[in-house]
Amino acid sequence: MNLLMQRRAEIAIRSLEQAEQSQVKQALSEISLLTLEDLKQSSKFKPMDSDKKLYIYRGNQKLRLVLSIDSDKCIVEDVVDHDRLQRLLLNSK
Repeated sequence: MNLLMQRRAEIAIRSLEQAEQSQVKQALSEISLLTLEDLKQSSKFKPMDSDKKLYIYRGNQKLRLVLSIDSDKCIVEDVVDHDRLQRLLLNSK
C-alpha cells in the first residue's frame, strides 16, 4: 500500500523520543506491507466515527496513528497520544 504522510504527522513523529520514533516507524512499515483487506483485518486497526472516514492504527501502547484511506493510498494524518485521542472522541459525541 502506498503510504503518504501529512506534514503534521511528520512533525509529531520528529517530536517523539527516539524509542517512540522507532516504534511508530515500525508501525508505518507494517502498514506499508499490508493490503487494504489485510489492514482492515488487523487487530491494530479500528474505524473512527467521522465524516471524513478516518481510522486509527496502534503505533505503540500509548500512540495512535490517525489514517485516511483512498483506494490504494494510506495517508497518515497525525500521530496522537491515546489518552488525548480518547478525550477528543468523547468530546465530539
